[in-house]
Amino acid sequence: MWQCQHSEVTHSSESKIWNIWADVSHWPTWNHALVSATLAGEFQQGSTIELQYVHNRIIKATITRCDIHKGFVMVAKLPLAKLIFSHEIFEQGELHKITQQVICKGPLAFFWQRIFGSTIAKQLPETIKNLVKIADQVTASSPF
Repeated sequence: MWQCQHSEVTHSSESKIWNIWADVSHWPTWNHALVSATLAGEFQQGSTIELQYVHNRIIKATITRCDIHKGFVMVAKLPLAKLIFSHEIFEQGELHKITQQVICKGPLAFFWQRIFGSTIAKQLPETIKNLVKIADQVTASSPF
Protein backbone atom coordinates (compact mmCIF):
# COMPACT_ATOMS: atom_id res chain seq x y z
CA MET A 1 0.00 0.00 0.00
CA TRP A 2 1.10 3.56 -0.63
CA GLN A 3 -0.60 6.88 0.02
CA CYS A 4 -0.17 10.62 -0.20
CA GLN A 5 -2.21 13.47 1.22
CA HIS A 6 -2.36 17.24 1.14
CA SER A 7 -4.50 19.84 2.93
CA GLU A 8 -5.13 23.55 2.46
CA VAL A 9 -7.19 26.02 4.50
CA THR A 10 -9.68 28.47 3.00
CA HIS A 11 -12.27 31.06 4.01
CA SER A 12 -14.57 29.70 1.30
CA SER A 13 -17.78 28.00 2.37
CA GLU A 14 -18.44 24.27 2.23
CA SER A 15 -21.04 24.89 -0.47
CA LYS A 16 -18.56 26.73 -2.73
CA ILE A 17 -16.03 23.93 -2.40
CA TRP A 18 -18.72 21.30 -2.92
CA ASN A 19 -20.01 23.01 -6.07
CA ILE A 20 -16.51 23.01 -7.55
CA TRP A 21 -16.14 19.30 -6.80
CA ALA A 22 -19.59 18.48 -8.19
CA ASP A 23 -18.83 20.30 -11.46
CA VAL A 24 -16.72 17.41 -12.75
CA SER A 25 -16.28 18.69 -16.30
CA HIS A 26 -14.38 21.71 -14.89
CA TRP A 27 -11.92 19.66 -12.81
CA PRO A 28 -9.11 20.26 -15.36
CA THR A 29 -9.26 24.00 -14.52
CA TRP A 30 -7.81 23.26 -11.08
CA ASN A 31 -6.31 19.79 -11.59
CA HIS A 32 -3.80 20.39 -14.36
CA ALA A 33 -2.91 16.69 -14.57
CA LEU A 34 -6.29 16.17 -16.26
CA VAL A 35 -7.22 16.76 -19.89
CA SER A 36 -10.86 15.93 -19.23
CA ALA A 37 -13.22 14.59 -16.59
CA THR A 38 -16.62 13.20 -17.51
CA LEU A 39 -19.38 12.30 -15.07
CA ALA A 40 -21.92 9.65 -16.07
CA GLY A 41 -25.16 10.70 -14.37
CA GLU A 42 -25.49 12.81 -11.25
CA PHE A 43 -22.72 13.54 -8.75
CA GLN A 44 -23.78 10.87 -6.25
CA GLN A 45 -22.78 7.52 -4.83
CA GLY A 46 -22.63 4.86 -7.55
CA SER A 47 -21.93 7.24 -10.44
CA THR A 48 -18.80 6.87 -12.53
CA ILE A 49 -16.25 9.44 -13.58
CA GLU A 50 -13.85 9.00 -16.50
CA LEU A 51 -10.58 10.83 -15.97
CA GLN A 52 -8.23 11.43 -18.90
CA TYR A 53 -4.76 12.45 -17.81
CA VAL A 54 -2.25 14.53 -19.78
CA HIS A 55 -0.18 11.45 -20.60
CA ASN A 56 -3.24 9.82 -22.22
CA ARG A 57 -3.91 7.50 -19.28
CA ILE A 58 -7.65 7.03 -18.80
CA ILE A 59 -9.05 5.91 -15.45
CA LYS A 60 -12.66 5.15 -14.65
CA ALA A 61 -13.63 5.68 -11.02
CA THR A 62 -16.83 5.03 -9.12
CA ILE A 63 -18.10 7.38 -6.41
CA THR A 64 -18.36 5.10 -3.38
CA ARG A 65 -19.24 7.73 -0.77
CA CYS A 66 -20.87 11.10 -1.31
CA ASP A 67 -21.74 13.34 1.67
CA ILE A 68 -22.99 16.69 0.39
CA HIS A 69 -20.86 19.61 1.63
CA LYS A 70 -18.60 17.20 3.57
CA GLY A 71 -16.71 15.04 1.10
CA PHE A 72 -16.66 12.16 -1.31
CA VAL A 73 -14.60 9.11 -2.16
CA MET A 74 -14.06 7.57 -5.56
CA VAL A 75 -12.37 4.27 -6.35
CA ALA A 76 -10.64 3.19 -9.56
CA LYS A 77 -9.86 -0.46 -10.18
CA LEU A 78 -6.41 -1.25 -11.53
CA PRO A 79 -4.98 -4.68 -12.30
CA LEU A 80 -4.50 -6.28 -8.87
CA ALA A 81 -4.95 -2.97 -7.06
CA LYS A 82 -7.39 -0.17 -6.42
CA LEU A 83 -6.78 3.56 -6.35
CA ILE A 84 -8.83 5.44 -3.74
CA PHE A 85 -9.30 9.22 -3.97
CA SER A 86 -10.71 10.75 -0.78
CA HIS A 87 -11.84 14.40 -0.70
CA GLU A 88 -12.89 15.93 2.64
CA ILE A 89 -13.93 19.31 4.05
CA PHE A 90 -13.36 19.98 7.76
CA GLU A 91 -14.56 23.03 9.70
CA GLN A 92 -11.88 24.87 11.63
CA GLY A 93 -13.66 27.76 13.28
CA GLU A 94 -14.42 30.26 10.52
CA LEU A 95 -12.14 28.42 8.12
CA HIS A 96 -12.45 25.17 6.20
CA LYS A 97 -9.69 22.65 5.66
CA ILE A 98 -9.77 20.79 2.36
CA THR A 99 -7.94 17.47 2.39
CA GLN A 100 -7.36 15.10 -0.48
CA GLN A 101 -5.81 11.71 0.06
CA VAL A 102 -4.82 9.15 -2.58
CA ILE A 103 -4.32 5.54 -1.51
CA CYS A 104 -3.31 2.56 -3.61
CA LYS A 105 -4.01 -0.89 -2.14
CA GLY A 106 -3.53 -4.39 -3.46
CA PRO A 107 -0.85 -6.89 -4.43
CA LEU A 108 0.49 -4.63 -7.21
CA ALA A 109 0.31 -1.33 -5.31
CA PHE A 110 4.13 -1.17 -5.35
CA PHE A 111 4.07 -1.45 -9.16
CA TRP A 112 1.50 1.34 -9.57
CA GLN A 113 3.48 3.51 -7.18
CA ARG A 114 6.43 3.25 -9.56
CA ILE A 115 4.22 3.99 -12.59
CA PHE A 116 2.44 7.11 -11.27
CA GLY A 117 2.66 7.35 -7.47
CA SER A 118 5.47 9.89 -7.34
CA THR A 119 3.73 12.02 -10.00
CA ILE A 120 0.50 12.07 -7.99
CA ALA A 121 2.40 12.98 -4.81
CA LYS A 122 4.19 15.86 -6.57
CA GLN A 123 1.03 17.24 -8.20
CA LEU A 124 -1.35 16.93 -5.25
CA PRO A 125 -0.26 20.11 -3.36
CA GLU A 126 -0.61 22.27 -6.50
CA THR A 127 -3.99 20.70 -7.27
CA ILE A 128 -5.41 21.51 -3.84
CA LYS A 129 -3.92 25.03 -3.90
CA ASN A 130 -5.58 25.61 -7.30
CA LEU A 131 -8.92 24.38 -5.92
CA VAL A 132 -8.68 26.79 -2.97
CA LYS A 133 -7.73 29.66 -5.30
CA ILE A 134 -10.82 29.04 -7.45
CA ALA A 135 -13.05 28.67 -4.39
CA ASP A 136 -11.78 31.97 -3.01
CA GLN A 137 -12.55 33.68 -6.34
CA VAL A 138 -16.06 32.24 -6.76
CA THR A 139 -18.75 34.86 -7.21
CA ALA A 140 -22.47 34.66 -7.85
CA SER A 141 -21.86 34.86 -11.62
CA SER A 142 -19.23 32.08 -11.82
CA PRO A 143 -20.03 28.63 -13.23
CA PHE A 144 -19.44 27.04 -9.82
